[in-house]
Amino acid sequence: MALGARELLVLLRAKDQASRVIAGVGQSLGSLGKQGGLTAGQMTNIGTALIGAGTVIGGIGVLALGWLNSATDAAISYNKQAALTKTQIDDTRISVGQLRDLGLRIAKEFPVNFDSIQKSLYDIFSSMDVSLADAGKLITAFAKASVGGQVDIQAAGRTTIAIMNAWKIPVKDVNKVLDLQFQLVRKGVGTYEEFNSNIGKSIPSALRAGQSFSTLAGMLAFMTRNGLNVAMASTSAARALDAMANPTVAKRLDAMGISIKDAHGNFRPMVDILGQMNEKFKGLTKPELAKKLQDLFKGAGGTIQARRFFDLVFQNFDEFKARVGEMGGSAGQLQSAFNTMMGTEANKAQLLQNRYQALKIQIGEQLIPAKLRLMEILTKILGWWDKLSPSTQRAIVQTVAITAAIMVVVGVMLVLMGTIAVLIGSLMFMGLAFGTAAALVGVFILALIAIPIIIFIIIKWHKQIADTIGRVWTWLGEKVGAFRYVLLLLAIAFGMIIAPILVFIAVVSLVIKYHEQLVDAAKAVWKWMQSAWDAIYNAVTNAWDSIKPIWDDIYKFLTDTLPGALETFVGWMQTAWDTVKNIVGAAWSWIDPKLQAFADWFGTYITPLLQAFGDLFAAIWGRVQDVLDIASQDFDYVKGVIEGFFSYLTPLIQIQLQIGWLLGA
Repeated sequence: MALGARELLVLLRAKDQASRVIAGVGQSLGSLGKQGGLTAGQMTNIGTALIGAGTVIGGIGVLALGWLNSATDAAISYNKQAALTKTQIDDTRISVGQLRDLGLRIAKEFPVNFDSIQKSLYDIFSSMDVSLADAGKLITAFAKASVGGQVDIQAAGRTTIAIMNAWKIPVKDVNKVLDLQFQLVRKGVGTYEEFNSNIGKSIPSALRAGQSFSTLAGMLAFMTRNGLNVAMASTSAARALDAMANPTVAKRLDAMGISIKDAHGNFRPMVDILGQMNEKFKGLTKPELAKKLQDLFKGAGGTIQARRFFDLVFQNFDEFKARVGEMGGSAGQLQSAFNTMMGTEANKAQLLQNRYQALKIQIGEQLIPAKLRLMEILTKILGWWDKLSPSTQRAIVQTVAITAAIMVVVGVMLVLMGTIAVLIGSLMFMGLAFGTAAALVGVFILALIAIPIIIFIIIKWHKQIADTIGRVWTWLGEKVGAFRYVLLLLAIAFGMIIAPILVFIAVVSLVIKYHEQLVDAAKAVWKWMQSAWDAIYNAVTNAWDSIKPIWDDIYKFLTDTLPGALETFVGWMQTAWDTVKNIVGAAWSWIDPKLQAFADWFGTYITPLLQAFGDLFAAIWGRVQDVLDIASQDFDYVKGVIEGFFSYLTPLIQIQLQIGWLLGA
């Protein structure tokens, strides 16, 4: 659309105001130079300093904006993870913000993998029906297990959730489950990670045989102490429990007078059943025991793996009973392992990193509204572009393209001009006159230009060149016939023989003609070399005569004086170090309570003040958002002005392009 009177008035006022500002800046700088009596060099230095300061300050600002943008992106990404966790929750009262805050609290309290916290919360809500408070208890316990066992928090959580779901253990007893796991690590042979990743193989079999988790843990501790690795022990425990739950084995045990179930029809504890079996098998030789076990578990499946457990048990039943009994005294093992690992340097570094990441997300959370507002404005701008007519879009693109092309040409020309100036200056520094240096640089540039031109001509007209050479060769063939090959070989041979002879004759002629000058030049060179050698020899001799007394003194100092001085210096340094250490220790003893008092004072008085400043900033930010709202409302008006400007500019650009095309044509 055409520009209206209001839009034209706005543009004219902006132009006049900009002209006045630029003129005022120039006058101020000029008067500043006159009043201060500054020289051109001083003005240059001031300008250079201002440019440097501006570059540094601007660079810091760019870095700060980049960091704030990354903080906003981190907050958006973390909110996405929390929202994914929210998809697993039926309770609509639990919000994404609460899940986010719970994850950040865990990150700031425990040195666990930051990215796995929300994943662990996802596992909790997807596999257990718990409240937000119960989820907090679980994730806290999993975090302690992660630190104490040095495994990922998600891995610690998944195994513990599987155990709790399998044995229907309530949330309030999660620490008891983890105490048992760490007691297993203490009494068995293997790391927490190894037991954590393998125990799941034997959980279903333990449930089928009606055994408790403490019994299973005792079985694993017993087998790993007797030579089996964790993976093999878990498999053997599973097969042994499957065999005990097999109805055929149960009937055979009943025939032996051993019942695997109590009066209520529930499975008896494994240690009691095996205790009775151990009594029955007493006095048997190893071959007899092997035969008895073979007959007992025949057809029960997994006999080889199960036998690994039973063979060990009936040889060391008292030890097995002790291992199972030790699982009952596991209270406090989780906290003990956590306290031990929490103080390590690696975990302190991880905790610091977590707190930094949490701070970054919390700062980014405050900036999300501003980024969303910016995204809304950019969306409007993109929408405004889509609403422009094709001719207006074409005019804008052509204007930008022409401007970019001009900038590229100007930049290349400036680089070339700078390079030429540097080359000329270098030649002048070598003693050449300006004209000579400029001529040499010109020849060099012409050569650089000529080389690609020649290459271009050869590439472009290579067929014509080849045809011309072919016609010449054909002409020679017509004139001299087959002897052209002989002539070619004779010409090459003649050139190879005659050329060195001609060069030799030329050299001899020059020597005969200028022999007197050459003899005089050789004498002069020899005389110069002789005088130079004498000068060098005398200089070295004189230098050595001057240096020798100094070297003697240095050698004497190094061999006689320095060792004693070093011994005295080391003793003095030791005394000084002891003195400084005592002074620093006394000073620290005096400063430490003062620092503690300052920290208390800071927490009492300054923290509320900072909170007040935060509230003030929030209020100011609210006003800024109001301003952004107003700016957003006026966007349509500004858009109309810009559209009018380009509708006015489009015909002019099209006329200019048509004139350029006519002139070019």
